[in-house]
Amino acid sequence: MKEVQKLLLTRKHFLQVVGLLSSEAILSGCSKEKLEMDSFFNFTKGDKVSDIEIPDKKSAKDFILSELSKRYDEDFIQVDGTEMTAYDPDEDREICYEMLVAPKTQLSKVFTSMVYTNADTNKQVFPVMDNYQQYLFTPIVCKPFEEYLVNQDSIDGYAVKLTWNKMDDEVWTADQVEQYMGLGVDGDPVVGMLIMVARTSPEEVAQIIYDAHISCAQFNRNMRLVFGLTGCDMRDSKNNIYGTHLDYMYFNTRKNASFQYTDIVKEVANQMKIVKETGWDGIGRVGDPNNVVSSVTWKQKK
Repeated sequence: MKEVQKLLLTRKHFLQVVGLLSSEAILSGCSKEKLEMDSFFNFTKGDKVSDIEIPDKKSAKDFILSELSKRYDEDFIQVDGTEMTAYDPDEDREICYEMLVAPKTQLSKVFTSMVYTNADTNKQVFPVMDNYQQYLFTPIVCKPFEEYLVNQDSIDGYAVKLTWNKMDDEVWTADQVEQYMGLGVDGDPVVGMLIMVARTSPEEVAQIIYDAHISCAQFNRNMRLVFGLTGCDMRDSKNNIYGTHLDYMYFNTRKNASFQYTDIVKEVANQMKIVKETGWDGIGRVGDPNNVVSSVTWKQKK
């Protein structure tokens, strides 16, 4: 076992590790900003890392699956039809091997796992990390949001999931849900909702959007609501007619956010002129829910 060396991650590198880096963050030039990380995010070089060499994708795959099996006491496989990726996210001579995996007995539970190696020595530099814990916390955290949506007559269909899940080597338990969800700041997990509504007037659609935000905000979680018109293919983000703005998305900034019905009407009216219904059946893509559009649950058969 190597001597532990503290690793001060750049914000860009750190957020890539935990799966939280958005395109807005990249464009804002935050990659040089240093993070003050609490003990949960205190990743260290050499900590719980062996001297094993991982020279290629096959070695990385075998190692990741073996480590996950030991961690969770169950067998995992690489998701059929997917490939291992290898890249150097910060161009710092550290290679990230990343793959989609699932439990052998529950193939629908797709998640991401990765391991970092030194590009020169092929030695492991981080523990194998994963976001399997999303399947533990999603039913707990998302339940009140689903209960709200299913009881709204104005909503045709919905999908609710936990996004921006942590990428780590922890084995979480259900009683740690509040620790996992954090303080509702940028970087903490977010409840993601896709909500389908019928094409009516911009004013009516905006009222549905406004009411949903106000009601869901009462659950005191980070949240992002994306709205689409029934029949529009929401696998293409251009068909979003409204998405929660950043200042309202985070719990800790929501109370000071500007959120006005009249502003929503204007935004929705513009988007409704652009999007076109193509008869999408609501079937999403297979993959880590963190990164793909999930299938819609229709409240009545369309």
